Amino acid sequence: MVQRNGTRSGNVDAKGGVCRCYAWVLETSNVESHMLGKVGRAQDGRRPARSLARYQALAVAGLVLAVLAPAAPSDAATGAHRVATSPGSRSSQGTELVAGTELKSGSWLASSNGEYRLVMWADGNLVLSWEGHPLWASNTAKHPGARLAMQADGDLIVYQGNRPIWTSGTDRGGNALYYLSLQDNGNVAIYSPARKPIWATNTAVGVGRTELVAGTELMGGSWLVSSNGDYRLAMQADGNLVLYWEGRPMWASNTAKHPGAVLAMQADGNLVVYQGNRPIWSSGTGRGGNALYYLSLPDNGNVTIYSPARKPVWVTNTALVGLQLGDLGPAVKTLQMYLSSLGYWVGTPDGTFGDSTQQAVWALQKAADLSANGVVGPKTVAALAAGVVPKPRSTAGYVVEVDLQDDVLMVVDGGKLLHTLNVSTGGGYTYVDQGVTSVATTPSGVFHVYNVIDGLDVDSLGALWRPRFFYSGFAVHGDSYVPPFPVSHGCVRVSDEAIDWIWGANIMPIGTEVWVY
Repeated sequence: MVQRNGTRSGNVDAKGGVCRCYAWVLETSNVESHMLGKVGRAQDGRRPARSLARYQALAVAGLVLAVLAPAAPSDAATGAHRVATSPGSRSSQGTELVAGTELKSGSWLASSNGEYRLVMWADGNLVLSWEGHPLWASNTAKHPGARLAMQADGDLIVYQGNRPIWTSGTDRGGNALYYLSLQDNGNVAIYSPARKPIWATNTAVGVGRTELVAGTELMGGSWLVSSNGDYRLAMQADGNLVLYWEGRPMWASNTAKHPGAVLAMQADGNLVVYQGNRPIWSSGTGRGGNALYYLSLPDNGNVTIYSPARKPVWVTNTALVGLQLGDLGPAVKTLQMYLSSLGYWVGTPDGTFGDSTQQAVWALQKAADLSANGVVGPKTVAALAAGVVPKPRSTAGYVVEVDLQDDVLMVVDGGKLLHTLNVSTGGGYTYVDQGVTSVATTPSGVFHVYNVIDGLDVDSLGALWRPRFFYSGFAVHGDSYVPPFPVSHGCVRVSDEAIDWIWGANIMPIGTEVWVY
């Protein structure tokens, strides 16, 4: 992520209908001045509004960190100890802190590109910020006068007096030229004398960021990532903005073939993909003004733009968790696409969570040994991500298998699973038909399709839609009621839509081998 120069473009693009929204503020508070020291101004004396947002964010973060900071641990708790080192400078304003030197209260390291600063604040908190936006902290506020020491044993320690209150936990013993480095990509790392990293804040550009605040950008090759690691919003080098779930695309701006494009979260609330100064995609959420809007990638994968009051103003509608019958939108279509990719039949993915999608979710939940409730919960999403499918028994030939334990039908060719359907088989109850008492069971064994009826077949037990008979009146047939548990008199029920697909795709022609077990 980079920050656009405020002098680039503020003109309205007639075609795109969006504009660069880098407004300016006239004043800065004493808090801002205290936190970041000298700040560059434009020739007219004004400061970019994006800076105000970032400074405010840092100020708030500092207060929060101060409130939440835990009590300082004892020397024994941290495992830290004072190490005698060779004399060195007592403070630094360069990019590195070498063994035997310290960063005093009010001092900092700054990256050579000027975008990042590691500050040892007067309140005792060590904070890494990116143009005023906090990225990482030691959470050691309320310890005024604390200082940061890079020790010759490899340990980085925040001391108050002689008492350690935070440590990197990298004590290697001995006395060597370890050093702390603040790099231009925003990562702070401790290196051994052999230049091997032994600790890092893991705050490099594109790594570990969950939000994009007003006035900041995501360059090509950078990304946001959800805190659980499942989702990634990538600004690709080809200019396409893509949301991935476990490596699978869920949503995109469809702006490929625009290399060098960047994503900008503007202070007017608009999210824009620019190539140069030309907008090529927009969220259409420009509200005017200059405020701390921000883009967030939460753990459910639903990318959201929030107002300063934390009210959503735009979403990708890609949250899979919680989807159920009746839902609509891109998230449903994504669910359908991935169910289909695993062989769970859903028909044509259309973004509507109807009966066919519910049937497919039931089949997945059965295969994953989950409660078949049809609601896409976290465990169902995990099963989908893991590619869970039922395991067929046949290893050769074209076979339709019916697993009575899980109540699923599998279409298998040469041992390879092609399709899976939810079914409802014999319910095990006693019933009377034409004076004969029977138990509703589905026969097991190896059979073959011997007859088919292209239409409604009505008998004393009910109506069978487009049945394909495999044994003595038992058939795979369509029905309007196919729950995720056994209810039939003994036939293998599939949904009406599924049997229509079976006919249309000639899935079970006469002679097909059918295994029921």
